[in-house]
Amino acid sequence: MKVVAELTLTPVGVGTSLSKYVQTCEQVITQCGLHHEVHANGTDVEGELEDVLGAVRLCLLRLHDEGVPRVQAHVSIDSRPDQEPDLERMARKGEASSARSARGSGGGDRAARAAASDEDVSTTEL
Repeated sequence: MKVVAELTLTPVGVGTSLSKYVQTCEQVITQCGLHHEVHANGTDVEGELEDVLGAVRLCLLRLHDEGVPRVQAHVSIDSRPDQEPDLERMARKGEASSARSARGSGGGDRAARAAASDEDVSTTEL
């Protein structure tokens, strides 16, 4: 079963600089052959469920091998039987939704402009 997962693996007890641990996990995910995208608060990973969970396991093991005493792991999995998950398609849909929300948020501005121009606000398309 193909899934898209968001992984957040937070090393605890190693200070505030975590970039080397992000790089370690990115290398593991790449070596597992999984399509992924690193972002500010985690990593999106696409692949077969068993491969994604196996990569999480390997990341945990590698972080502990590097001396990390504790890791907080959060995994969110999106699984759909009606269509195969696709990170790029999901990102495009998210961007389109954000753009629509940004355009729609100007509704109050339209009403203010209508009021300033003496238009009937009740008939102004928001």
